[in-house]
Amino acid sequence: MAKGNFFSDMADQALEFGVQSVKSTTQVPKALNPIPKVFESAKTAGQGVDPGIEKNQSSSQKPKSTPLDLKKLDERYKNQDNVSVEAMKHRLFKIVKEGEQKAIMDLKREDEERKKKEAMEEEEKKRRRQQEEQQQAQADMPQGKVRKTLGMTSKKVVQDSKQEFKAGKSSG
Repeated sequence: MAKGNFFSDMADQALEFGVQSVKSTTQVPKALNPIPKVFESAKTAGQGVDPGIEKNQSSSQKPKSTPLDLKKLDERYKNQDNVSVEAMKHRLFKIVKEGEQKAIMDLKREDEERKKKEAMEEEEKKRRRQQEEQQQAQADMPQGKVRKTLGMTSKKVVQDSKQEFKAGKSSG
């Protein structure tokens, strides 16, 4: 069963129930109301009818309340609806605007973080290059002579010293 059929059936059933209840309530009081019989019996008896009763009868024929002006009610409801619709539009606009601002702030933050990360990586690369250059420069420097001894397995590094030697004596 489609949604439209279900709701329309429910609306039709509610309308029929309302019509039946109105018909039944208008028929029952007429059958059970003893007051008109009393007035008829008073008139037929030939006795004088009380003037207060006549006023009540004449006033019962006139409507006791003012008729509803459905156009004015519709206008008032539309005005109330328009106010609530405008409030909802304003609220929705505010929510959307806040969402846009949040999205823009997130994009800016991500862009700043990305730039900061790139700058840190670039600085790290520069630092590594400088370390490599320093290590290369140290590796290129002469280390001195390496002396091997017969009895020892370890090597000693002898650095050139700037000592003066006398001619005629040999070092060795």
